[in-house]
Amino acid sequence: MVPSPLPLRAWAEIDPEALTHNLGLLSRRFGPARVMAVVKADAYGHGVSLIAPLCAEFGLRDFGVATPAEGAALRSLLPDDAVIYLLGPTFPDEAPTIVQNRLTPLLSSREMAQALSAAAHSLGVASQVHLDIDTGIGRAGVLPTDAHAMLPWIDSLPSLSLMGIATHFACADEDPEDARAQHSLFTDFLKTLGSRADSLLVHASNSPATMNLSPDARHGLIRPGLLLYGIEPEPGLFALTGSEYRPVLSLKTRVTLCRAQPGGATISYGRTYTVPPGGGIYATLGIGYGDGYPRRLSPGGHVLIRGQKAPICGRICMDQIVVDVRRIPGVQAGDTATLIGTDGQEVISAGDLAARIGTTPHEITTCLTGRVGRLLLPKAW
Repeated sequence: MVPSPLPLRAWAEIDPEALTHNLGLLSRRFGPARVMAVVKADAYGHGVSLIAPLCAEFGLRDFGVATPAEGAALRSLLPDDAVIYLLGPTFPDEAPTIVQNRLTPLLSSREMAQALSAAAHSLGVASQVHLDIDTGIGRAGVLPTDAHAMLPWIDSLPSLSLMGIATHFACADEDPEDARAQHSLFTDFLKTLGSRADSLLVHASNSPATMNLSPDARHGLIRPGLLLYGIEPEPGLFALTGSEYRPVLSLKTRVTLCRAQPGGATISYGRTYTVPPGGGIYATLGIGYGDGYPRRLSPGGHVLIRGQKAPICGRICMDQIVVDVRRIPGVQAGDTATLIGTDGQEVISAGDLAARIGTTPHEITTCLTGRVGRLLLPKAW
């Protein structure tokens, strides 16, 4: 993103101290398993160019992305010894990009293995791969019954080195018992490999699985996304486990206009909000669903201004939101409004917004668009 000479109307503040704190918790609580920083989707909307180097500075060398394009862009941000995993299926015609950027894909098909072997052989290098075992998520991977035949076949391919085995849980946040059943299938498969499994990097657990399942589900590597960013995987989980992860992202905007509205006036598209008798003061904010702030948060949502709640009035627009500041004295154009984060004693979390509209907190941060500047706060160290 090219810096603008003009003040930002909406921005996300990224707290490096919170990120380092979270990395420390993950390393201490879940070691000796290594920690993979899952930085796909622009580091869950936090800005991969900010997050990934901080993780590498902390000492992490395992990173997860979704696509070869993400992996290629990430490679230039990291030390040479970093391992970048492709967590989703890829196309055979992407094999040259994968090999050239030393990306480590999780294999789901023989076609992809053949393409990687050919690309690596033509370049005179070896491509490292992991085999993805589908134990129940149904979107990627190889069924355990097919994997037994696929393993020796992978070993026979030139310029291809199998380095790990993985799976992914479908319901670790909503149904830990289902995740335990998946893990049982996975461990049953690993047992059939005998001593071969000891030579492979085994991994399975995302954030909720890391917290909800037994330590043996962490294997040699955990893959936290939400925990990395201090976002609660499910409501109440932090309190239940005594966890003290800190949100890395705060979302803010500026008041662009503040004015009195007479009683009976209507606000925003559809005229869904009517100013009550006696009128009041209303503030327009420089953010909307074009910035990734969900339109579904109107009506009933609120923002924070001067440490107080300002209810959203009428429909959220593409570029603007109107809020009621009748009970907040002194609000004026240029003031800061907090949409995610802390202002005084009041807090709005990404999880709070997700719960209001019935979605996952992943959606709240990953949907923030390029109009929202990402600002790295100063380090205290």
